[in-house]
Amino acid sequence: MVFVGPDVAFLTRNLRGIPYTDERAGANIQQEIVKLSGKGMQFQACGVALHGMDVQPANLIPQVTPVGNGFISVIAYQENGYALGSL
Repeated sequence: MVFVGPDVAFLTRNLRGIPYTDERAGANIQQEIVKLSGKGMQFQACGVALHGMDVQPANLIPQVTPVGNGFISVIAYQENGYALGSL
């Protein structure tokens, strides 16, 4: 799964950049990422979005890998037979 745009803030250790009212949702998202990561699912965060949100890649939770450009990563997945979807 590739996260692009402001949603990358939900992937940070301290949930920096999301409103206080969304912190519980952020914690729930991270719990699901940990669970799914343990089942082999991979998670990536767009480096362009990280830069735009002023988030250092080192501040991401360990289950998320930063990539240079999330849209390029999605295109690469599509070239390998994966489908594009949204949540």
